[in-house]
Amino acid sequence: MQPDPSSSHVKVRLRLRPDDHVPAGERLWAQPREADEHGGTFELTNCAIYTALAVGDVVRASLDGDGDLQVVDVVEPCGGILTSVLFPEHLTGLAREAGDTWRDEHGALWSEGGYGVLKTIWRAGVGWGEIKRAVAPYAARGLVWLGGVEPAERRRDCLFEVDFELDRTCHGPSTHSCG
Repeated sequence: MQPDPSSSHVKVRLRLRPDDHVPAGERLWAQPREADEHGGTFELTNCAIYTALAVGDVVRASLDGDGDLQVVDVVEPCGGILTSVLFPEHLTGLAREAGDTWRDEHGALWSEGGYGVLKTIWRAGVGWGEIKRAVAPYAARGLVWLGGVEPAERRRDCLFEVDFELDRTCHGPSTHSCG
């Protein structure tokens, strides 16, 4: 489920450090908390694929050189554990089933998949024991456990793969004018 871009949701840009295995960045949906046309604080409404940011995490974003909102800080991660599992393309249906079951029966707040990875944010208070019990039947059927991170590990100083420095360079054609 993607937020409606005509609603109060906006896209924020997440810059990633150069790596052979990840793109230069990704865009996430967010809902303004204390923000104006220049930036402010935003609550993420979907999970990042390439780093440990999740639904409910509050970030700060500022306008970059292209006039897009860029994440420049993590203000407060939400209270739940974020987990990741890998699924081969032929197990997409199983990944969808797992995400639905975890939400309906095991205390997951949100699951979403992309690029062969299913990210799940669990409600605050759901512990590792419950998460492992929920994941085990799906791991036995082919999903591969990649790991999980607690809220304290989703703070700026732990997200080494994210470049939080504001990119002030205008990179060319954009939906906004550089200048």
